[in-house]
Amino acid sequence: MATEQSFGILAKNRRRELGLTQDELARRVGCAPITIRKIEADDLRPSVQIAERMAMALNIPLEDRAAFVKLARIEHTPAEEPKVTPMPALEEIGSEDLSGRAIRGYALGERLGNGGMGAVYRAIQPLVEREVAIKIILPRYANHPDFIRRFEAEAQLVARLEHPHIVPLYDYWREPSVAYLVMRLLRGGSVQSLLRNGTALPPATVLRIVEQIGSALGAAHRAGVVHRDLKPANVLLDEDNNAYLADFGIAKNLSNFSSDTNADMIIGSPDYISPEQIRSEYIRPQTDIYALGVMLYELLTGTVPFHGPTPFDVMHQHLSTPMPPLSASRVGLPGSLDEIIKHATAKDPLQRYENVEEMLDDLRDSFSNKSSSKVGSIYSQPTMIPLNETDNPYKGLRAFGEGDAQDFFGREALLQQLGSLVFGGVGEK
Repeated sequence: MATEQSFGILAKNRRRELGLTQDELARRVGCAPITIRKIEADDLRPSVQIAERMAMALNIPLEDRAAFVKLARIEHTPAEEPKVTPMPALEEIGSEDLSGRAIRGYALGERLGNGGMGAVYRAIQPLVEREVAIKIILPRYANHPDFIRRFEAEAQLVARLEHPHIVPLYDYWREPSVAYLVMRLLRGGSVQSLLRNGTALPPATVLRIVEQIGSALGAAHRAGVVHRDLKPANVLLDEDNNAYLADFGIAKNLSNFSSDTNADMIIGSPDYISPEQIRSEYIRPQTDIYALGVMLYELLTGTVPFHGPTPFDVMHQHLSTPMPPLSASRVGLPGSLDEIIKHATAKDPLQRYENVEEMLDDLRDSFSNKSSSKVGSIYSQPTMIPLNETDNPYKGLRAFGEGDAQDFFGREALLQQLGSLVFGGVGEK
């Protein structure tokens, strides 16, 4: 197996030819993803066992596998060690893929996403060898005073919003013309990826996602923070499909009213935006409840409630058009869910749920076999077989009567015998 390439480069090229991600290769090999990243960067020599499993996972021909494993075990000389790459120049940020570069000690891996305000990269925090996600803000925004204020607010908000279903922030800093956020890396994609091709989710999955995100929103609201851009793309998933609320970049801190200089801006996503956001009116927790109601509709049906040729058409429907019934997109769902969505998405925010917890209570009732004065049940009530008093096998669950005397006959004598065994010798000298 003649090659001029290092083992890491050879393995990376072969993996890409097969269309595998680093995580997928790691699962096939049976090692941690960070191990594959270090091997491909030539920062780690794999063991013979890992090299052999990589050969199988990468479909290396049988006649080449011995050479492949031998190449993996070659000790690098100092000249072969990868060079430390310089910090990216400003003109590279946003226009170039920075994978393989280093920023303040963080080794950047693959680019996970690229948006209008910046890019997100998978990275490795070297001191603790922890995989993280780094959001890099584009220079044209990083020097703008209003944007920097929002950036600082995002970092401070997320840092103090400690909740099991809010994506935690590990670090953040600013440099001239650039800003960074270091967050937990979530490998399960987003809820948006679950909804591709208009796929409606199973009721149990819907309940779990809405409960987890609703609890995160409740914690944010109690801290005086409104997210105001809740949507499936901002709900991330871990490998067990647990949901996490992300991207507080446009959240409003209600404890600092004077800092909001963007009162005339419409901030939010047209498919989920509340009427008060469109009118640039006062933002409150009910703004997020509205978006959660819209998202609940989409999770249950696979489609957003309002459609139009332009975002303005969609926003106009949010202002004046009633929510369509779930049956318009998915049959078989009970009317109780329609009532929950209708309550959450009332055009007047004062007519919505007072808090997220009330909405979650109604949703749980609807998804359980309990009945509620407000909503019905999504499942039929099971038939219960009543037990007669004499049929109860657990006598401790009812009062004892004279008929139970036979169960306790002889207990006094037994206790006396036990007492004589335990205390019989006490006091006898």
